Amino acid sequence: MNSRRPLILLALTPLALFAGCQQAPLMPQSDPRLESRLAKMEAQLYRLEETLVKLAEAKEASEAKQAEKAQKEQEAPAAEAHARISVYVYGESLPRPGEQVIRSGGTVLMAVASAGGVGPYGSKKLTVVRKEKDDIELDGVEEWKNFSLEDGDVIMVKASVF
Repeated sequence: MNSRRPLILLALTPLALFAGCQQAPLMPQSDPRLESRLAKMEAQLYRLEETLVKLAEAKEASEAKQAEKAQKEQEAPAAEAHARISVYVYGESLPRPGEQVIRSGGTVLMAVASAGGVGPYGSKKLTVVRKEKDDIELDGVEEWKNFSLEDGDVIMVKASVF
C-alpha cells in the first residue's frame, strides 16, 4: 500500500497546483513588432482596396465616355446632312459659279462669297429663285446679309450696265 501512495500524490500534484493558481493559464505573449507589422499590412491592404475601387470607377467612366463618343460619331453624319444646304449661284461676273454648299440658315452673302464674290462687271442686284414661290429681288449687300437661304435656292447675279 505504501508503494501506491506516492504515485497518487504525484498524479494529484499538478491538479492541485493548477487548482490553487489564481492566474489564467499561460498564453503566448504578443510581440509588439509583429503587431506593428500587421497594422502596417492592414493599412496597405486598405489603400490597395481604395485604389482598386478608384481604378474600377475610372474604367467605367472611360468606357461610358467612349460609348458616348461612338454614339456621337454615328449621329454626326446624320446631323451634318441636315446642317448643310446646297444652293446654286449663277452669273457672268462670278469666278466660281455653280453649286455651293453652305451651312443651313446661311445667307445670300455667304453663297455669293463661296462662289468667289461678285467681279468687277457684276451688279449688286440679284434674284433668288425658290421652288414653288415667287422670285425675290435683292439690291445691295445689306439685303444679302439678312436673307436666309433654303436648300435648292438659285441665285442669279445680274451683270452691271457698265
